[in-house]
Amino acid sequence: MEWNNELTLEFLEAYEKHPVLWNSLYPGHKNKNTLQDAWTEVANELSVTMPVVALKKKKESLMSTYRTLRKKVVDSETTGSGSQDVYYPSWFAYNAIDRFIRVQKTKIPSLNSEVSLIDNYRVYFIILIKNSSLQIFNTNINAKLTKQK
Repeated sequence: MEWNNELTLEFLEAYEKHPVLWNSLYPGHKNKNTLQDAWTEVANELSVTMPVVALKKKKESLMSTYRTLRKKVVDSETTGSGSQDVYYPSWFAYNAIDRFIRVQKTKIPSLNSEVSLIDNYRVYFIILIKNSSLQIFNTNINAKLTKQK
């Protein structure tokens, strides 16, 4: 089966629905059985039949291209140039990957022992659901810490 842009975007949409595959902070991310189950679900969600091995290979190819382009974006932002000089990739899959991979890079900061790990994940999932900036994260953490005082 030949990969076209439409099938690639369909794959990315299915892949995004399974954060256990792409988010190292997600519970079960290091469990091989959980990962295999998620890959099988991604394969079943596609409109064409594809073996999991082919999906993993495609994911690696897409991520390689994404990382190269992301580095160009970051490098262009740090040059001190104006916003009009920031590099913006024209690759069709960049935004589809960027919208969920950039959330993964948002680390949950260490909090004092009064805030449980479950509270950390609750706030983190709010970020995933809203797919927005750290402002939501900071607001929720500040509200939690204020309640405890």
